[in-house]
Amino acid sequence: MSTYKERKACTLSKKSIALFFLPGQAQQLYAIDNWDPIAQAGIIARGILAEVEGELTIASPLFKHHFRLADGLCVENSSIQLATYPLTFFGNTVFIGSNSIQ
Repeated sequence: MSTYKERKACTLSKKSIALFFLPGQAQQLYAIDNWDPIAQAGIIARGILAEVEGELTIASPLFKHHFRLADGLCVENSSIQLATYPLTFFGNTVFIGSNSIQ
């Protein structure tokens, strides 16, 4: 995994979204819900990026459960899934689709 990582939280249609930019990865941009349903807080953007079982994940900063960036599925509890959003990267501008992929 690249050592350079950029992460931001933003609001899209009144929904808090966590954005991740990971240069050097096959997919460089990810958008996932910022709301952690276990911790009941908007903290996903402040989590720790890690590779778990060959998948890029974000670990919640409070309870350390991992969500896959590609599809939002919780590694420790597959009944929990965060919404992910389609992205397009044009130059220095990121366009985020307002409808979740799930």
